[in-house]
Amino acid sequence: MISRQQVDKIVTLAMRASEKINELREGNSIDVSYKSDKSPVSSADFQANEIIVNGLQKSFPTIPIVSEEIPESHSRKYDRFFIIDPLDGTRVFLRGEDEFTVNIALVENSVPKIGILAAPALDQMYFNVPGEGIFHGRCFGQDSHFETVESHNGNQHDNPEYRVLLSKAFSTDKEKQLLKDYGAYQTECVSSSIKFALLSVGKGDIYPRFRPTREWDTAAGHALLLASGGAMIELPSGSNFIYGKDKYWNPPFLAVAKGIPIHCK
Repeated sequence: MISRQQVDKIVTLAMRASEKINELREGNSIDVSYKSDKSPVSSADFQANEIIVNGLQKSFPTIPIVSEEIPESHSRKYDRFFIIDPLDGTRVFLRGEDEFTVNIALVENSVPKIGILAAPALDQMYFNVPGEGIFHGRCFGQDSHFETVESHNGNQHDNPEYRVLLSKAFSTDKEKQLLKDYGAYQTECVSSSIKFALLSVGKGDIYPRFRPTREWDTAAGHALLLASGGAMIELPSGSNFIYGKDKYWNPPFLAVAKGIPIHCK
């Protein structure tokens, strides 16, 4: 298993990628092109990807890498691999909004074991260390240091309603149907994988998703969720959510914070 010192190296890569993304954003020096599925990709995606991939290859030369921005990696399968999304939420980023992330995860035997999730525009960093829990702090600054996130049970807050996190762009009527089994709830629309971080630190209870995602969108956040005691299942089967699937496509899923019941009918 990777040590705390090695996790710190990956956290540093996420910081460096975040700094580059913010630098390009502030300088308005961003080029945009479009993939075959019409989704945008920017020069910030590519430059952040280069920082992360080069750093991982240097520090972990025997562990293969799957990245959203390396198409040839999408057809390969591994038992142990890094999976990265150097800029999750490119559309949000290009609109000048702040809820985009840098995602790096280590998957072992189909399970995300380590997740590093940075939100550059929000100056927030989340990561887990096996056996030590989840850490949260600032991305930037000389005084950056990370505090352990205290264990919590979901829905332990003043409002008795469940806190449901939904995607701003891709929510559907299927989410509403699933949520009927939860009774009273309130919704908050949040972009990118930040939703997983909020579940992991006790700032949300439920995240259902029916629209398509890829494994690099979810692995880092899923690792945090597991480290916090939460859970994530495939829909509608209720099966454990695994990684290394064909071309890294995800099925619909339900993610819940620690202590939240799972309803998937």
